[in-house]
Amino acid sequence: MDHRKFGLFKTSHGLRTRTLAALHSMEGDEKRAAEQYIFKFSTQLEQRIAFAFDYLEAPAKKKVEDAPLWDIVCEAKEGDCLCGNKWANLLESNLAYQVAHYPSILPLDEKPEAHAVRLAHVTALQKGASKHTNVFCYGPRNAGKSFSLDGLAAAVGDMAFLRPAGRSNYPLEGLINKKCAILQDVRPGSLKLSWDALLVWLEGGSFSIPRPRNLYSCDFMYSQRAPVFASSGDKWQISLEEALRERVDPNVQTQMMHSRFKFFAFGTSRPQEELVECVACSKCYSLWVQAGLIY
Repeated sequence: MDHRKFGLFKTSHGLRTRTLAALHSMEGDEKRAAEQYIFKFSTQLEQRIAFAFDYLEAPAKKKVEDAPLWDIVCEAKEGDCLCGNKWANLLESNLAYQVAHYPSILPLDEKPEAHAVRLAHVTALQKGASKHTNVFCYGPRNAGKSFSLDGLAAAVGDMAFLRPAGRSNYPLEGLINKKCAILQDVRPGSLKLSWDALLVWLEGGSFSIPRPRNLYSCDFMYSQRAPVFASSGDKWQISLEEALRERVDPNVQTQMMHSRFKFFAFGTSRPQEELVECVACSKCYSLWVQAGLIY
């Protein structure tokens, strides 16, 4: 059995790992050939199995990479429900709670009415990053901000850029070739972009993503207009330090930032005993975001 035949053997049986125990239940010449192969290349099995599945799945991955973001989200409705049809009901319930307990000091046009949140998601998914289009949820802990974005993350899957994990000098490198950015509980400083570059990104313009010089000869010029869905305790503001350094009016710069988003204020924390655990469900998010649309 050569490398190609071994790859076809593993993919045809759905054996994504070494799964040596599975061979013991098989019989015949194919089993013996596979046994000879795994003993001969035991230290390289993981790499070769991974390559075989990458090759098998390449056409499907290419189809997703070429598809518009909105089509990817709509297609997710054909998948399996993982939450027992609970995710959308919990989202609607929390949005209704936030509306019913909406603090009077918050702007009325930022009230998270279900139809307004849905429309904002549809607009951002279809239009991409631009003024008044990216979605920003802000408010205290346990108010459901992250929950309102979890379904989107599940529906978009690998095509979503999520909040950078840990500390990195190049936190936006993972944004390259992604179709949307979901930045939960992120402060703008952690993205390590200048305020000007952040404004350009959120308006849908091209900007430079820094990359490590030991791996790349230059930075990456990003121009894909991935919409941004963000959550935080409060709206983003330019730091006084950066405003002084750049000699700009902080109020003007902050207003420019706010013009890049459609804001929703989640103004009231839920009591701990009311919080319900629910897995993020791509199917239910897809059905929810498409509800009421006329084609």
